Amino acid sequence: MAALCALRIDPFSEEYVTEEGKNIFDALSGYINEDGGGRCWDGSSNVMTSYQMLYCLNAYERFENGGPDLFNTTETAGGIDSVIFSLMRLFTFAIYGIFGRL
Repeated sequence: MAALCALRIDPFSEEYVTEEGKNIFDALSGYINEDGGGRCWDGSSNVMTSYQMLYCLNAYERFENGGPDLFNTTETAGGIDSVIFSLMRLFTFAIYGIFGRL
């Protein structure tokens, strides 16, 4: 979903909807556990899975509002945005390092 939004392709466009009317958001919501977390391969909620789902939703929100895609770092040229972006990347790598090999 993040890649489609980065390419300015609407995930709701007709070519990404199944014959049954299901779209990418329907597929994504099928991986949300009752506790609100993203479902991991073993069925449990997982921080990294939840993060990736929110990442995709944020990519779509930016797409819908005409904002820069998540792969465009020009908006983080300085200030607090730069700090938040750096911390987000560090958090992602740390979580992957801890949970990515389970």
